[in-house]
Amino acid sequence: ASSGDEGGKSYLHGVGLWEKDAEQELWISEADRMGHILVEGTTGVGKSRLLELLMVQDIKSGGPVIVFDPKGDLAVLLQAYAAACAAGRKNDFICFHLAFPEMSARYNLFGSFARITEIANRVRSALPDTGNSAAFAEFAWSYVNTIAVGLHALGRRTTVDSLLSNANNLEGLVADYIEQLLDKKAEGWQLGFDELCAEIAKQQSKGSLPRSDLDKAPRALALVRLVQKYKIVDSIAERLLKTFSYDRSYHDKLVSSLYPLLQKMNTGAVAEILSPNYDDVNDTRPILDFEQALRANKIIYIGLDALTDGTVAKAVAGSMLSDLTSLAGRIYNYTRAQGLSDGIARNHKRVKLHVDELGEMATDALVPLANKSRGAGFDLPATRKVPPI
Repeated sequence: ASSGDEGGKSYLHGVGLWEKDAEQELWISEADRMGHILVEGTTGVGKSRLLELLMVQDIKSGGPVIVFDPKGDLAVLLQAYAAACAAGRKNDFICFHLAFPEMSARYNLFGSFARITEIANRVRSALPDTGNSAAFAEFAWSYVNTIAVGLHALGRRTTVDSLLSNANNLEGLVADYIEQLLDKKAEGWQLGFDELCAEIAKQQSKGSLPRSDLDKAPRALALVRLVQKYKIVDSIAERLLKTFSYDRSYHDKLVSSLYPLLQKMNTGAVAEILSPNYDDVNDTRPILDFEQALRANKIIYIGLDALTDGTVAKAVAGSMLSDLTSLAGRIYNYTRAQGLSDGIARNHKRVKLHVDELGEMATDALVPLANKSRGAGFDLPATRKVPPI
């Protein structure tokens, strides 16, 4: 059934049977696509080209489309943009690209979540997870979660930048939270506070404090003493103070894997798109919010530039997929129209989530998204490279 010119045997590949006699259309129904699609093959057999074809057709259909491209292939980006323009959807197109931050949309890795623990989960998924590294990653998870809880309680936004700055200076976060707590629960606590700070500084100079307190700010230590004096019970303060009580050099060793990751994501132009300044009115680059984008039927291209820095690419991919998984859960519970009160009935199109090179995107967040998002309206076409037989 095959002349051999097609690059393989039809009885192995399942194609080519009709090619010599007539053109045979190959198609997949929308109902079948709801079960997701996985295309496997070796390099150069056309996996990415098939995914591009599906992407173009999905863009023409008018619904929300998300394209994850680990390599950040410019050909895929340009084809997605051309398809959007051809479909009259130029204004729907959003590009996020780690290799081109100056033209990229911005995205806060921790801007959207259903539970505060998701922030630590997203950082944890990008840390080494084999051998002894797994135990240290758990310490890092606990540290990030403590900081995120503290920032949230203070009404502050968590970004890569704020996470890194507070990881380097936990004293400031502890002091700010306790001061807010004392204002609420201990009227008049400021009386004699300066004298207490001076006394603690004097004790430090004499070396009469525990070793773990010798290099800490007197103001932070004074605030801790006031919490004890007024016998204030607070779960967040308890978590912050437990972490604060560790010797700094010892604690830094436990979470040593955390700092390089955060620093990579907070260096140079990439920092501007991963820690967006929401108050900068002069920065016209949009801030990507998946919930708003899907409501508005946007086309989102995501170039991860994994060949340049696989660690950052994995962290960003993991965060975005976790974000989408959390969003799918909210859609399950409340539908995509949650929070809208205009009374307009909406027939939402299904979300087409294209993932090229699935092996590069194999994060903990991808499995539940693929397994459980179908009912929330997500269809997942993906490719995966396999070695030749």
